[in-house]
Amino acid sequence: MAEKYVPNADLILLVGRADDLSFLNLDALTLPRIQDWRIIPQRFRIVTTYSFTPDSQRKQVDARDGPLTADGFRRRLRQQIETFGRPLPEDEVPSNLLFPLEFGDSWTSQAARQDGFYERINPIVAELKQQLHRDIEESATEIGRIRSAVQVHVIADNVKKARLVQLDAALSCERERLEALEDEQARVARRLEMAEKALAGLAHLSKLEAEVPAGIERDCQTLAESAKACGAKLRGEIETNRNSFIDKISTYSSALLSVSMDYRPELIFGDKDNFWTNISPAEEPNRDELRDVIQREFETTRKKLSGYFLEEYYPNVSRDFAIDKALLDWDMTAAANAARKWLAAHWKTRAAERLERKKKEQKLAKSRATLARGDLDEVTRRCAAQQDLLAGKEQERQAFSDRMDRERETGGDFRAYLDEAYLLALRARMREGREAAAPSESLLMLLSAAQLGEERKNILIGQ
Repeated sequence: MAEKYVPNADLILLVGRADDLSFLNLDALTLPRIQDWRIIPQRFRIVTTYSFTPDSQRKQVDARDGPLTADGFRRRLRQQIETFGRPLPEDEVPSNLLFPLEFGDSWTSQAARQDGFYERINPIVAELKQQLHRDIEESATEIGRIRSAVQVHVIADNVKKARLVQLDAALSCERERLEALEDEQARVARRLEMAEKALAGLAHLSKLEAEVPAGIERDCQTLAESAKACGAKLRGEIETNRNSFIDKISTYSSALLSVSMDYRPELIFGDKDNFWTNISPAEEPNRDELRDVIQREFETTRKKLSGYFLEEYYPNVSRDFAIDKALLDWDMTAAANAARKWLAAHWKTRAAERLERKKKEQKLAKSRATLARGDLDEVTRRCAAQQDLLAGKEQERQAFSDRMDRERETGGDFRAYLDEAYLLALRARMREGREAAAPSESLLMLLSAAQLGEERKNILIGQ
């Protein structure tokens, strides 16, 4: 109904309660053309009911000194409308378009109270009602209606200009929201990418659980075999005296300890994923503990050597040299195996600790990836919804602009038609005046032409 009747209405009355002016809130007005009341206020009248009867209004009236006027109550109504946060200047909406009124039983009951309030206010109410009646009567005349039709293109221009400012501001806000969502979407996508990259780097974790300990075991076995070969060489260099045995034990022990302490899994195992990068001091093997492990394997031989009274061996007389050399061979092999076991156990323990940390990292990465994936789905959904909203508002803006252009074109066509009809009528009357048989008839035609010009001027007031 609003779409059908409001565009062609002689006058539009916006009526609501004075204690609830939400009907004037531009954000709440959704009926077509109604929200234009600030842009083309001449087509509207703001009428409030219950403008004086509520207790709060009565108290304000009773608190006033001096005469009460319609202009004073109109100013108060303007102030109340401005509480919506938007100024309502006089040049935008003149005061003579505001009508604080009272109707019906509520106002009649005020007269029955006989407390003087009705008598003070009713003359103002009656005055405002009379003004409203005159506005309605004047707007409903033929001249008024034709003038409204002629002003359509002006109204369309004013409405378009004002509304496009609002629509463009709203579009700008929606575009900023979309940009913010797209930025958020990019951030979440990067977060998901980082989480998935971390997961990809840990995808071989189950393989490492098997390969790392096996690699350590192989490395330590290689060290042990190398130590045994060194021991065989040293045994071949032993001389037939006790000090030579003690020297070879010391040399072998030092060499085995050194090569064992120098070993790092990454140096031999060479994990391509840098499993062993940044070995901390706390992960290093304990030198004293490993030395004790090696030295324990030579305790029996050392005790035996310390029990000899003679420094030299006499292989031709005794088999002690051959026996001690065989014993040394046994001790060197045992020391290499002991060092291998201790070193392998140490680095396997460190590997297990690292694997456990990797598992925690993997679990955390999975959690982050799952969370980021969910966040990305959510922000993508909101981004798509915002894109749809923006597209809808852009279509709404374009449709509004097109509609205003059509109305402006229609109004322009009507004015052109009106001017053409005026010129035809004016020429006809001027011709009739020149061709009149009597001077009186000629004068009447000329006066009629002058009156036609005045009517045209009245219609096009403000054009």
